[in-house]
Amino acid sequence: MIITTIQKFQYALSKIEQLEKRRYAVIIDEAHSSTSGENMNALKENLSGKTLEEAKKIDEENENNEQSSLDKMNEIIEKRTNVGNISFFAFTATPKNKTIQVFGRIGEDGLPHEFHLYSMKQAIEEGFILDVLKNFMPVSVYYKVGKKIAYNPEFDKSETKRAINKFVSLKEHNIRQKVETIVDDFVDNRAMWLDGRAKCMIVTASRLHAVRYKLTIDQYIKEKGYNMKALVAFSGTVKDGDDEYTELDMNKDVASDINDSNLPTIFEKSDFRLLIVAEKYQTGFDQPKLCAMYVDKKLDGVKTVQTLSRLNRTYPNKQTFILDFQNSVEDIQDAYKPYFEMTNIDKVTDPNVVNDLWYQLHEYGIYTDEEINDFAVLFYKDKRTNAQDAKMNNLIDMAVERYCYLEDEDEKRADEFKKKCQKYITFYNFLIQIYPIKNLNLLRLQVYLVVLLRKLPKKHKERIDIDDMLSIDYYKLKKLGEDNKKGNDISLYKGEGELVGISETAIARVNEVDEECLEDIIKKVNDVFGVGLTEEDRIIIDQYEEIFKNDKSIMDIAKANSYEDLVSTFAKSYFKRGIVKTKNRNDRLVKEILTNSNLQNYMIHYLAEKIYAEANH
Repeated sequence: MIITTIQKFQYALSKIEQLEKRRYAVIIDEAHSSTSGENMNALKENLSGKTLEEAKKIDEENENNEQSSLDKMNEIIEKRTNVGNISFFAFTATPKNKTIQVFGRIGEDGLPHEFHLYSMKQAIEEGFILDVLKNFMPVSVYYKVGKKIAYNPEFDKSETKRAINKFVSLKEHNIRQKVETIVDDFVDNRAMWLDGRAKCMIVTASRLHAVRYKLTIDQYIKEKGYNMKALVAFSGTVKDGDDEYTELDMNKDVASDINDSNLPTIFEKSDFRLLIVAEKYQTGFDQPKLCAMYVDKKLDGVKTVQTLSRLNRTYPNKQTFILDFQNSVEDIQDAYKPYFEMTNIDKVTDPNVVNDLWYQLHEYGIYTDEEINDFAVLFYKDKRTNAQDAKMNNLIDMAVERYCYLEDEDEKRADEFKKKCQKYITFYNFLIQIYPIKNLNLLRLQVYLVVLLRKLPKKHKERIDIDDMLSIDYYKLKKLGEDNKKGNDISLYKGEGELVGISETAIARVNEVDEECLEDIIKKVNDVFGVGLTEEDRIIIDQYEEIFKNDKSIMDIAKANSYEDLVSTFAKSYFKRGIVKTKNRNDRLVKEILTNSNLQNYMIHYLAEKIYAEANH
């Protein structure tokens, strides 16, 4: 028995390809996308082997001669398509369309189905996992964005909408409000679960979001005096302005013994209650005491199920809760339906897709059949000279030059070509797993395009930077749960979903640049996210700033004392007095500030920071 990862099979090919042909059972755990591409091709090539007689014959015939490239290509095709000596057993809780087509058995309806099914529903009913949809609370975020500049520039509409949403999501006020909602909910309603050992995960939209969440949560925990700590998980280094952050450095403030690999062990300790993540630990993370999840990231499809399933591990007397700022009840239920009872697909992929793409790609005039053939012959030679390597590069460079001419004349058509190249490679690697595609022309083009794509010029999209042009004029969070402590039961109880088959119809969809005035784009964003807001919800922090900055006594206190002392004095003696001065300008908002402790606490610290910075600059 050999236990390994699928990625290593391609490196083993040269070592075991001369072994006598044997019978193999390949057991694949968590079968997903990696089991339908080049890695699976390498695995099949490795294990298909040669019979002892074939190996001896080849050794005798080629003792002093290289095997011809054509023979080698034919051998590769045979190894990938004739694998009667290999049996595959794939396990997954969240099968994708490709997974079902590669490993499923064809039923009476002509579609592939699982060989054996142990459904999520059955696992819940038999107590092996928990139903994490029992207590789900969506939170609506309402906001309106303003334009701070007088002129009205034009930008690409879709890119600008994304930029506006990102601007809002990273705004200090937005993160602070969400952090207060998250931490207070966990402390008040979840922390006592499991005899006070419950933990929670906070799922963020990006590494930068995770960094800012960690800083804000640490600050809020300190302000409130909560006896708990938070860890953050993200990869690499994150730049935020002039500052740089790594996971290790941010966690060392609360866990001096942490290193690059022991975060799960540290999180097991009783004082670590919150884990902030950006991609890392959204899949495969096993912590049974994880009871609550706070989601501030748009999830989609199988990613939804994989992420929320971090909560489904059983533990004595465990209950779960999910609070979601980004995904609706319908989003979550639609994502779960294909996996709750039975997973079906609507159709199998037509093997003629690669043939159609082969002809379509030739019409662009980027390469010739002769160039592809010459390249493949050299590519599959056992040993190549420097001159032959140079010839391969020259063959690719000729195509790159033609592509650049096409890009200068018709950028949209050039983008279509590049997208179709990628689709061809993807479809070929996938379809050869389920159909005996023995056409050598298709194989030649596949190996040629893999190298060509690496050398085609990459298009660097300029980031739309409009942060300095925008302001948040309105902001409000609204919980939509029937019970603010419990949330809604959105369990499916039954559900048989259908995965949409991959199709050639979406092969070369190129986004058109659709420019629109910034003001009009902002209006459309506000139409979506500004529902339910009134003029009385307007944030007038800028006005409050001016009031306090013009108060000489508080400015003198800020100059003479530490920031912590300023916060204490400001909260006790100045804040409410200054807010009341604006009562006539926004009576309803003043009442909200004076009665909403979370909003009041945020504004005290926000304004204190501004005052302290102004006094000590």
